[in-house]
Amino acid sequence: MFGTYRYILALLVIFSHYHPIYCGRLNWTGMYAVFGFYVLSGYLMTRVLHQTYGFSGRGITHFLWNRALRIYPAYWVAAIVSLLVVEAIPQTVAIYSRVIGAPIAPTDVIRNVFIFGLDAWRIPRLVTPAWSLNVELCFYVLMATLLSRSRRSVAIWVVASALYTVYLVHTNVDLRSATVRSPRLHCRSASARQPTSPVGECTRQGALPSRRSSRSSPPISVPYGSSRTSCCTGSISRWL
Repeated sequence: MFGTYRYILALLVIFSHYHPIYCGRLNWTGMYAVFGFYVLSGYLMTRVLHQTYGFSGRGITHFLWNRALRIYPAYWVAAIVSLLVVEAIPQTVAIYSRVIGAPIAPTDVIRNVFIFGLDAWRIPRLVTPAWSLNVELCFYVLMATLLSRSRRSVAIWVVASALYTVYLVHTNVDLRSATVRSPRLHCRSASARQPTSPVGECTRQGALPSRRSSRSSPPISVPYGSSRTSCCTGSISRWL
């Protein structure tokens, strides 16, 4: 059952990337699919912690170590391949992505190596979807040390996260951690000479603000706090 659920969510993510503009509107199906992954992860990690590892110091250490082995080796391989491609054909990469690039600042290098702090708005990233791993890793630590220990801790965090998400949506707060600026991250062509690229086409057709008008256009807000709510919703579903 979970395999089919993951497969459907993965298809939604692919669809949203392949059709960033659908029926004249931004396609958010991929974002909601990612939240679906977080819900499932919250449920499964809470169950694994209670049934397999426990909450002793040794159990938490083993849990976090196994999570690291599951994520980092594959991520580092992808990051190395991405770095080689960026160094080999930087102009071609720039045409199709304003996100992928080799980090230069020491803090950016550290974030791209260890993932922690690699938020969705942070550029450059060697692996574009690594922002979702940043959320996942943070919650592995939080669930092991606090969130998944009891019904009470889960309930408190779900309520706090839900209120935070409602606040972001209701007030449209312009926080970098809660905002995706579409001209910068998604639909701005790196070169005016490439109007037929999928990335540039959105701007050329006027579906999204162009580079020239990006300063006066309001950002498109995405409540990344919702990802926190999603993980915790998965955790609390374990107790129901």
